[in-house]
Amino acid sequence: MANRREPLYPATFKYDLGDKVVDRVTKLAGIITGRLDSLNGCNRYSVQPESEDGVKLPESYWIDEHAVDLKEANVHVPFRSVVKSGERTGTNGPLIEKVVR
Repeated sequence: MANRREPLYPATFKYDLGDKVVDRVTKLAGIITGRLDSLNGCNRYSVQPESEDGVKLPESYWIDEHAVDLKEANVHVPFRSVVKSGERTGTNGPLIEKVVR
């Protein structure tokens, strides 16, 4: 098995998981549910639009970071932020192991 090394170019994201954003091009809005950094240096966000009928969720979609505008910060708190301190942590913060109630 290969040894892990520190990333050469650690990803820095302008927006956080749980932020409400709008796509400048399509005007579609939703909550950031995922983030992706790629070899070409482009950060992308997975955005989940809200349900129009309260039942069926529309498909999420990916937007390049430069095409995103923030509507509202911290609309939803990511699950990893409610993990007890001292629990196992990953590279970007605690992994979900125990949720504090």
